[in-house]
Amino acid sequence: MKDLLKEEYYCELITPMFLGGADGTNSHADPEARPPSIRGGMRWWFRAILGGLIGDNIYQLKIAEEYVFGSPTKSSSVVVKTTGNLKSTQYPRLPHETGEKSARRNAFSPNEIIRVTLSLSPHVRNDEEKIFKCAKYSLLLLLTLGGLGTRSRRGFGSVHLFEERDYQKLISEAQETFKILVTTLKLENKDWIDKPSFPCLSKNHFNLWIAESKDTWENSLENLMRKMSVFKSITEGKNFAFGGVRDKKRQASPLIVHAIKDENKNIKLLFSHFLTSQEKPFEISQLDRENLESYIKEKFKLKKVEVFHE
Repeated sequence: MKDLLKEEYYCELITPMFLGGADGTNSHADPEARPPSIRGGMRWWFRAILGGLIGDNIYQLKIAEEYVFGSPTKSSSVVVKTTGNLKSTQYPRLPHETGEKSARRNAFSPNEIIRVTLSLSPHVRNDEEKIFKCAKYSLLLLLTLGGLGTRSRRGFGSVHLFEERDYQKLISEAQETFKILVTTLKLENKDWIDKPSFPCLSKNHFNLWIAESKDTWENSLENLMRKMSVFKSITEGKNFAFGGVRDKKRQASPLIVHAIKDENKNIKLLFSHFLTSQEKPFEISQLDRENLESYIKEKFKLKKVEVFHE
């Protein structure tokens, strides 16, 4: 069984990928496609899927995450490897700015290919297929809806998997796979009192939209960043629905933008919006969320993608 539990994904970079090496402080250092970066993204999507099933049960979510990905005292049940001789050069992390404000940094270039290999660790003795499939869908969601590296929530680090993806089918299969894990580990559901405290992939807490307009990746990301900057100006920096910095604290954005490529190699943007509660000083009202959604729907001509079965 273990010999069969291995899959390889050939990923074409659509947008620059700012993956830092062990020393992430040097902007002139070459980027590195390191497995820990991918594992970190897989853990994020693992929590998003499972949180949508068991709700406000952080302790049991941690148990499940350690069961698949390990902990400081337990080896991981899955192995991630990356290969590829990728070219890199400097790109602006803030493409709507000029000069030093554009924050140029070395990144892997679009059209380069990175191969990601997922396999089961040799020490695993029980529930091999269940563990592998949970890791697999965590990886697929990362590569299909998210991105890798710095600025990945703003379209950078997006990849194309060389195969069509049915978003509803992908999320449905992921949820069914994780339901088996919930049963195996006897995890208990605990409903959210309000909005989730972290991003959850569930019908009531997640929306997916796709932009009708298409362009080059350069124009698409510059336009995205410019319009987000305008939104912050309009709201005088008081609406944290995009995330932000306040009182020396940082709030990650609940909006993740992924670049996709159509059959004519045009770039479209995919918007994943997680409805989360946010603690002080980043409280978001329902009106804040509605203003954000209205703004991005209007400015990017978004069409909703139905991903949950009725």
